[in-house]
Amino acid sequence: MSNKSQTDFEKSEKNNNLLFEWSEILDIDTSKIFEDTVRNIIIDKFDIKSDENLLSSPDLIKLQYWRNIIYDLEEKMQNTPKLQSVIKLIIDSGYENELAQSLSSGQYKESFSNSLVDSIIKLSNINEELLPKYIHSFLELCSQNVVSYVYSQTFLVRLINDPTIEEKKKYLIRYLSLKLDEYIDSIDSTKKYSNIFSESLVSSIQKMNSDFIVSIRNMRSEQEVVSLDISRVYNYYKNQRDNPSIEFLRHPNIYKLLLKEIFTNNDQPQSKKDVYTWLLAYATSVNDSDDNMEKDKSIKETINEINHLSATLKKITPNTDLKEYFMDLLKATEIPITSMALISWIENTMDDPNYSDLYNQINVRPLTFDLLNEAAIRQPLQRDAIFNIYKKSFEKQQYVGVISEAVMELKKRILAEFIFLMKTDFVIPVLNYMVEAASRIDESLSVYFVQNLISMIEIYPRDIASLIVKIISKLSIKAFKSSDNNELSQFLEKILLLDLRSEEKEKIKRMLEDLSS
Repeated sequence: MSNKSQTDFEKSEKNNNLLFEWSEILDIDTSKIFEDTVRNIIIDKFDIKSDENLLSSPDLIKLQYWRNIIYDLEEKMQNTPKLQSVIKLIIDSGYENELAQSLSSGQYKESFSNSLVDSIIKLSNINEELLPKYIHSFLELCSQNVVSYVYSQTFLVRLINDPTIEEKKKYLIRYLSLKLDEYIDSIDSTKKYSNIFSESLVSSIQKMNSDFIVSIRNMRSEQEVVSLDISRVYNYYKNQRDNPSIEFLRHPNIYKLLLKEIFTNNDQPQSKKDVYTWLLAYATSVNDSDDNMEKDKSIKETINEINHLSATLKKITPNTDLKEYFMDLLKATEIPITSMALISWIENTMDDPNYSDLYNQINVRPLTFDLLNEAAIRQPLQRDAIFNIYKKSFEKQQYVGVISEAVMELKKRILAEFIFLMKTDFVIPVLNYMVEAASRIDESLSVYFVQNLISMIEIYPRDIASLIVKIISKLSIKAFKSSDNNELSQFLEKILLLDLRSEEKEKIKRMLEDLSS
């Protein structure tokens, strides 16, 4: 070593010793400074092509320090396929909770979070029936990769758990969360990213026992659920073990499962029904922010309503006059969960040949239709289920005890219920269905629907007008010419004044010419 090098070395050693002494005096963690320095150098100089093998090294992935560097690289180099595969490898290695916490604590936030909030705000201003039409951009934003998916679901769950947000507004957030799960799995069913949210991410938000998470996961899935799962979950909530969040239970498959066990499983012992009824009441009537007195009061009231409906339905047979129990059944539509149970019961009776006299009398409209329509008014989120029941009845090919000439009258009666649903703001789904059905059902039914619809509407928004025109375009103008109560010309002249596409206007003009010829 030269004299100069020796001098430099001694000088450096002296400086290092001095820095070490001062760091001890000032209680400075020099190891943390070193770690941060190395981390910044790696992120700044990292070459994904030359350092590819380092990324997925199993030994390095075991180190939290290295995993945090990968999270930072992902934020810097978003949507890089190789980094995405490493993120997936981290998840598969059992570090999904850490990933969720890392994301929710601040990383990947600035650019993505703003876009996410903007998208949710836009969707919140859209009529719920139009959501399926506008939700696609939100789903694409949240499913760019596994990181954006996990961050989005973390963000949505935080909104759901936010006590300052009204319960009514949380319906949309839950809807978005469920649709995101469906969408992410439809992209690549082999990856099943939604399992991360359903099991691991939920587990990271609430530090719950793994047995509880498994049972909740089973109840949320559509597979056969053993009573042990339900009993285990019941015990956690009843005894408040680990204070499980109500959000674990708020899933449509859990509601369906418990309703089935309470209302249709006649072999179920009463002791088990009591457990299932309590759990269903808890799931649908309390909030995490409620105190114990509020929870007990809400649970007791809901249990009473569930038991009252169950006792009422047991008294009804195919020979029962529904007028006797109509007010009791009508009361069930006031509460979402008993309304769901009533809708399910009506669907079952419509499929049961023993109840054919209730539904297949030409001159007598079923009282159950009044119940469905009242539920549609009071429970907006149940309109889709009600519409599905009406659709199933409309598409039936055979009606027990009904001659073929009378079938058309029964179908027209169902179409009148379609139109009633539209009066409750359930417009677009009904019109989309009629557009699709127009080419395969009897033409006179579509004509009946259009004529009754246009006689009811005074103002025609562009979206609605365009869909009605699509239905008409699939029918022959002769069918309208030969029918009574023809208001089609007036309707077409009105919508010509709307801001429609030029090809739509040309189509309408040709229809008017055909009508006048």
